[in-house]
Amino acid sequence: MLLLSIIVTFSFIIISWIESKSISALDKLTELNNNVSSLEINLLELRKDEKDFLGRNDLKYFEKFTKNISDIHKIENTLVSGFDYFGLEKNEINNFTKTIDKYSDIFNKVVEIKKEIGLTEEEGLSGSLRKSVHFVQEYAKKSNDYYLLSIVYDLRKQEKDFMLRYDEKYVENFNKIITKLENDQKYVDIKNILENYKKDFINLVNAEKIKGLNEKSGLMGEMRIIIHSSDESLEKLKNIISEEVIKHHAEIELKSYIFIFTIALSIILALFYLSRNI
Repeated sequence: MLLLSIIVTFSFIIISWIESKSISALDKLTELNNNVSSLEINLLELRKDEKDFLGRNDLKYFEKFTKNISDIHKIENTLVSGFDYFGLEKNEINNFTKTIDKYSDIFNKVVEIKKEIGLTEEEGLSGSLRKSVHFVQEYAKKSNDYYLLSIVYDLRKQEKDFMLRYDEKYVENFNKIITKLENDQKYVDIKNILENYKKDFINLVNAEKIKGLNEKSGLMGEMRIIIHSSDESLEKLKNIISEEVIKHHAEIELKSYIFIFTIALSIILALFYLSRNI
């Protein structure tokens, strides 16, 4: 009977230990799942910061973007520790890290090209373009040349239409109009001013092309591809953790059934032995 009591007590201790270890492992898996969710949230924050910067030309959104990148790397380090604990492959974490770093690098290039273009109308290429067109306008106004003034307004219209719609047909229209003006012998005196105006506009157009005239071209197109890759990596990380949870549940059930069966058999044999002795 003493032996039977020891077996029962020992069984409860082992069952408690198994449950404690299983709960601890499940908690770690839940934490890993929460980390992946945090990565998703931070990725959305990155995209928001990107859109805010491009829409408002305010460097504070670039600073927020940089901080979010730092937060993502901290979460990645936690994920690596968790994957090491469960012996899981870290390929997808490495892929996600490379993707985020590449996204950050491309966005930094976008910020630099935006600075080159000008975060305000007075800065960068935008500022140079503005000064050039003002020289032409001032000349037309002083000489009371309304024909030249109307041409300048047409050039400005093509320039503004390009900046609003990012359609290269407005660049072609601009080149046709200003080339005709450059070849007009009446305006030989301001040929250098016209050439500077044309050069400044073309430089701005080329910078915009590098940035991307739409979400599928230039640096903007590269960022879109990178974002899709990061979404795929996150989805794969979720699947890896989900599979590990299922696997862990299955292992717990198997171990529990084996242990319960072993304990039950031991108790039955002990009772049988005890009853025979009595």
